[in-house]
Amino acid sequence: MDHLPRLPRIVWFAVLALATACTPVGRNPPSQAYPAAPSLLPVATSTTSLPAPPAAVPEVHMAGEPPVWLSDPAVNVLTVAIGQEPLCRAEQDIQVSFVNAETGERFDLDASPARAMLWLDANGLGLLSLDGESILSIDFSDGSVAASSFDSEGIRLLKGTERILPHELGCTMTPLSLLPSPSSQDDRIALVSPRQSYSADLSLFAGVGETAFDAVEVHQVGTGELVWSADPEDEYDDSFEAEFAWSPAESSHLAVVECGVGTFDACQRRRLYVVDVARGEQLASYPGEFMNITWSPDGSRILYQHPEWEQQGAPMSSGPPCMLDLTTNENQCFQEVAATHFPDRLSLGPLKEIVDLQWNQRGDGFFYTYRGILYDSIGQGTPRPPLSLAGLCHFELSTHDIDCLSGEAPELQGAWIGQREFSADERFAYVQAPGEGNAHGVLNLRTRDFSALPVPPSLDGRDDFDAVSVLWRPSSPETRGAVHTTRPTEQNVRDIPSIWAIYGLTEGLDLPGPGTRRFSVDVNRNDSFIWPFYWCASDEETLTGNLRSITVDFLIDDLSAPPINILEFDQFSREWDCHFWATMLSGWEHGTEISLVIRYTFREDVHDGVQEYPAGDYSFELNVKVGR
Repeated sequence: MDHLPRLPRIVWFAVLALATACTPVGRNPPSQAYPAAPSLLPVATSTTSLPAPPAAVPEVHMAGEPPVWLSDPAVNVLTVAIGQEPLCRAEQDIQVSFVNAETGERFDLDASPARAMLWLDANGLGLLSLDGESILSIDFSDGSVAASSFDSEGIRLLKGTERILPHELGCTMTPLSLLPSPSSQDDRIALVSPRQSYSADLSLFAGVGETAFDAVEVHQVGTGELVWSADPEDEYDDSFEAEFAWSPAESSHLAVVECGVGTFDACQRRRLYVVDVARGEQLASYPGEFMNITWSPDGSRILYQHPEWEQQGAPMSSGPPCMLDLTTNENQCFQEVAATHFPDRLSLGPLKEIVDLQWNQRGDGFFYTYRGILYDSIGQGTPRPPLSLAGLCHFELSTHDIDCLSGEAPELQGAWIGQREFSADERFAYVQAPGEGNAHGVLNLRTRDFSALPVPPSLDGRDDFDAVSVLWRPSSPETRGAVHTTRPTEQNVRDIPSIWAIYGLTEGLDLPGPGTRRFSVDVNRNDSFIWPFYWCASDEETLTGNLRSITVDFLIDDLSAPPINILEFDQFSREWDCHFWATMLSGWEHGTEISLVIRYTFREDVHDGVQEYPAGDYSFELNVKVGR
């Protein structure tokens, strides 16, 4: 890379991609094969002795015509299903509400009980019948209702290595999300087991047995073949695995937490290790106490907690948020989170916890919930009733700033935050606050406005939210009709040509100041490309500072590409340190014309070590015409 130092930093992504591409500039690349398809399991009817539920297709009753915003795919819509009780009773209808997160408007309908609900596309909700055989689809663009099946909709239900029994989905409208299939033979996949049980490419399924000493095992999806076991000898020893998490970047990499057997067979956490299950090779091991592990979106870091946290001699129910950097092996715990929410000056009870750590989509921070009990007195030691301290917050890694998103909503003041579900663009969150007020609704994470929903009916001592299910509509229409985006691996980036390099556009990618460069290309419908962007600086410290000010968006026909499909990682040389963003483009629709835009914005002037770039918007626009 010594021959490139004088080129503008933003040109590097094109030049580096050109250097790795095997296809000559100006020629269309060969068709790229999709990854090997996992075996997908069709819906199976129950063969157990449980009472057979009614086989009728669900029915719906609308109070009027669906509002216009329900057919606008740019609007964030939350689906909320509220049942009368968490039991299968065909005579009791379920209220389904559709909430416009922007305005708080609602559209309600009543539906007979269904096993599951899922958005079939941007305009249509599907309800799975109790027998698991049929789908009632509701098209909000014209208000039509029709019965179909998963097969006819091109959908496969996938549950690990087992076939699916309808009663396993429950009776309170289990929310199912559709994922694009890694195979060109199948359109979409609905997962019954949690997404975190599957590898990134959905080919592997991990699980742990029902007893404390069962090993983590990885099986091939569909065939059930055992791929890897944490305890291949299957003999009792003094250790077992407490939890696991799949890497989002490398499909066969699994992080596992190992415990020693403590008093009363309790888990005494010993270490976290990363294993390549395909090769059966341990890649790294980190001693320490790890809990609630979750990978960063780029697969370079792991967020976790210590099991306990001591503060003034009072144990907390959960420890501080911490981060393990897998590239440097550095460990960092964020003690300021506890200091902010549980200061020493307050008289706090024994329950103080930081829970539900979740990376944001950009990987530069994380969300969390804090909860605690405050004891106070009214003069001369007279105690007041205990008060709760609670909130939903975000922690910024670069600045260590803490932003409590629920702090300005009166309905959430002092309320313990229970379930939360973020919209796909992280602009909104559905929040439950069980307790005296039993509040729930949509929190606007930018304006901090809260749109409350009706409180569910009392359920004979059960938590009122037991019969509530929620599902966000995809925030943008599916791109499969125009072009399909998928998250590449670093190996894909090395092997598959860049769309900039393959069409010889590298010379036009130098913007010294805010502005736009436009290009036009013709592609074939079976072409696959990497669509990348770099930002480089003279050293790592300068790069880190630059990245604090930059925002990067990948836009397809003015709609953001799904963040989960964007790979990020760093690449270093003797001359430059670079941060990389990329998605993979395939599945073009014949005869279409598509706008691909990379827009990056500097909130303030930045200097990359050689040149200064003024604050403002920069963009590269690529007009793509799709032929045969």
